[in-house]
Amino acid sequence: MIDFTDEDEIQAGFEHYRKNGFPYPELTRYEMIHIFRKLQSAKAKINKAKPNLFGTKVKVIEVLPIGEVALCNHFHPYIWESHIIGMRSPVQSFYIDKSLKKVMLLCLKYRREISKDKILGYLRIVNGTQMCSNFRPAAAKAIYDYFKPCDVLDMSAGYGGRLIGFLASDCKGSYTGVDPSKKSCESNERIAEEFGASSRVKIICSPFEDVQELPKVDLAFTSTPYFSKEIYESDNPKQSRERYPEYKSWLKGFLKPMMKKTRESLRPKGIMALNIADVKIGKHKYPLAKDTVKIAHHVGFELVEQLEMVFSGFGKGLAKWKTEPIFIFKRR
Repeated sequence: MIDFTDEDEIQAGFEHYRKNGFPYPELTRYEMIHIFRKLQSAKAKINKAKPNLFGTKVKVIEVLPIGEVALCNHFHPYIWESHIIGMRSPVQSFYIDKSLKKVMLLCLKYRREISKDKILGYLRIVNGTQMCSNFRPAAAKAIYDYFKPCDVLDMSAGYGGRLIGFLASDCKGSYTGVDPSKKSCESNERIAEEFGASSRVKIICSPFEDVQELPKVDLAFTSTPYFSKEIYESDNPKQSRERYPEYKSWLKGFLKPMMKKTRESLRPKGIMALNIADVKIGKHKYPLAKDTVKIAHHVGFELVEQLEMVFSGFGKGLAKWKTEPIFIFKRR
């Protein structure tokens, strides 16, 4: 009788992945269509909550997870090479023998199998690993459904979450996305082509503060970089964290010009929606929310509402939900 052990299975898996390399996830055409159709039919719940610190109304957006982030990551596989400052990316941890074997041990212990999907899941959380997150397309679609804009501007297009949400929404106008990453821009152009929307989507590959001409839009909606916490690419000097390494220079050189240019691009009744929150880097906490509201007011915006996007929850009731804010501004 052959008596294989966990150690035998882990060693065989280890040898397989060392031979074949990082298991970047891929979707077939029919899988992409299936996820996209689920996204199109996804409905969000808007729940009222208590007032925020700025005295405006708060509404909580609850969207059930439908696995739609996999659609973005299919077109942006290099997201697995991103990481939070002071942490490793999943790709980096994959190539550390001890980390990979630990991931496989976790797969067997908690999921009872070593598979590509399980390995990718645990690679995100193995000791010292944290990748950058993608904006959930279902949450983006909820924003578009809420405001019902025609034309949209995304000031930090990133990994395509807001683009895919736009394509799955009822919006009939155009999407303009700006990003300093050539990889991101090319991938977002592939998304538009894949879903037959190239005529409605324009991607501008540039730092937003350098863009000279922008279209007029009804909604400007993005999730900005959280100062220097997220490292999207290790070799791109055009990223705001590289251009403006000090917090005050980042506010002055990136955030303020971004909001000023955005205001100029909005139609008279246009809205700017920003997903941004305070961030802790090392032992220092940066008041991004407060500074964002302050700068927005200085360049001619008024904070009129706050949405809270649920991305995980424990227990019952709004008080138990973990959320991130989306500040809603209108032109003064």
